[in-house]
Amino acid sequence: MKKKALYFLISLLIAALFTITGCDQIPLGAAAEGIATKPMVWKANTKTPVLLAPDTDANLNFGISVATDGTYAVVGAEGYNNYQGAAYIYKLESGRWNYKQTITAGDAVNGDSFGHSVAISDPYIVVGAYLKSSQTGAVYVFERNVETWSAINNGDNGKINPIVAIDSGGRWGSSVAISGKYLLAGAPLDKGTGTAHVFEQDEFGTWNNKTMTGATPASAANYGAAVTINSNFAAVGAPVDDDTGNENYGAVYIFMVSGNTWNIVEKYLANDPATNGRFGTSISLTGNICLIGTRAQNASYIFQWNGSIWDQTDKITGSTSISGDQFGYAVGFNGSFAFVGANLDDDAVSDSGSSFVFSINSSGLGTETDIFHAPTPVNGRV
Repeated sequence: MKKKALYFLISLLIAALFTITGCDQIPLGAAAEGIATKPMVWKANTKTPVLLAPDTDANLNFGISVATDGTYAVVGAEGYNNYQGAAYIYKLESGRWNYKQTITAGDAVNGDSFGHSVAISDPYIVVGAYLKSSQTGAVYVFERNVETWSAINNGDNGKINPIVAIDSGGRWGSSVAISGKYLLAGAPLDKGTGTAHVFEQDEFGTWNNKTMTGATPASAANYGAAVTINSNFAAVGAPVDDDTGNENYGAVYIFMVSGNTWNIVEKYLANDPATNGRFGTSISLTGNICLIGTRAQNASYIFQWNGSIWDQTDKITGSTSISGDQFGYAVGFNGSFAFVGANLDDDAVSDSGSSFVFSINSSGLGTETDIFHAPTPVNGRV
């Protein structure tokens, strides 16, 4: 852990009434911020609730990943217990996030990095351990019974695996997403190009691997580095896809479900792709809107489904964001509001980071409405 660095908002996922932002490196412990919101106004107030990890291990990396469904929040801490990893569950009660439980892998060993990625769709939590088994990786599913979360009873500590085995070094679980009965996870170093696999839960509670067709990412595209899913669409980011002849443009592949198969709609690039832009670093879906972030292009892109294709409707940038801020490193939605993280923004102090809020209208156009920072920013990354 860097003693004087606050890595705030490495992950940004927004749901219901609260924004949860992660702090994976903070002096003498760890915290994640819950920022209360009001209609049309998004401001961190002076009494911002802070989610504290029950454990204060050095290098806990609490906040490396975060997710919330509005009632429950899950915060990843991949550094727990010599990087075996853990995830902490909180519940929103009377306006406060109260700690409920710590979950770990039943087959954990040092170096797994369980908690590197997390997702939630009640009653399920999905956790990625992307370095498990010589970096083959693993994806675990936990189910809530009243107020207790346990690994699903599948005889393998709750792990789910695709039909086609992940290569050693594939990093399965680098990204995870869940929405209702659908689950999506990525392995960006698998099979030379990266892979992503979707699962559907059947009436018996079993998660079955389904077919995704049509994606042809380039070699070393990091396909699966970012994923998102809803009841109709799935999107997979390949931020170093370069099959256009321009290295590291990045691309996003969007699929639509039909029966048991997810068929590709199209491979999408930014309308103004840039070398090393890394389009597809982050992705979020809500309804018929897809928000796609870049790591180096200092922009995020809004795509809207028109019934047959996804059209790019807007390119959004932060009003105070400049080159190098990594505007678009993380993205998320709350209703018609979009949130974009710029983890190296200097608005508060050097590299302390910012999160920009945009209102998205029915035409898929974004208007910046607010900017917020960590309540007590220090040198580091938001």
